[in-house]
Amino acid sequence: MSLNPRTSVRRYLAVLVTAFAALFGLSVAPAQAYYDSNSVYQIRPAHAQGMCLEVADWRKDNGAPVRQWPCTGKPNQQWRYVYDTNRSDVYWLKNVWSDKCLEIADWRTDNGAPARQWDCHYGANQTWVANAGSPRLIHPEWSYAANKCLEIADWRTDNGAPARLWDCYYNPNQNWYFDTVG
Repeated sequence: MSLNPRTSVRRYLAVLVTAFAALFGLSVAPAQAYYDSNSVYQIRPAHAQGMCLEVADWRKDNGAPVRQWPCTGKPNQQWRYVYDTNRSDVYWLKNVWSDKCLEIADWRTDNGAPARQWDCHYGANQTWVANAGSPRLIHPEWSYAANKCLEIADWRTDNGAPARLWDCYYNPNQNWYFDTVG
């Protein structure tokens, strides 16, 4: 994989700032007001009936993969919206079971970059753009990964198929239903 020099510099600076902040006990969260909503959703891929987006194997650790699995209604398949009160066009998805955010691994922007959960830091790799309609796309903020969408890999319909980042083609494996739980 070849990296864009600008992306490499951003990653380096993000690591440097985070290390500096940790050394001096400072917070690196952006100066924004976050609202963790009480609305809980199951997120279903449009192409695979009866499947839901979940954190694999009831894991609570950073880096646990996010995948599709038959819908059970259990907390590892439940997602809560976190809103930025200063911007109505972005949100974060926090898993109810683990209390961690859906993100793209290692700040990657290439096709195939895996989705996983991580402590919520509200960085660009955890920031999703809101769009109306049903089903809807889940795509990162354009400044981070332009024209990329969350999808289930290779149109798979089997248990455990991974969620990943890919160019937006607006196909059913990149469209998602948000069903209110409870």
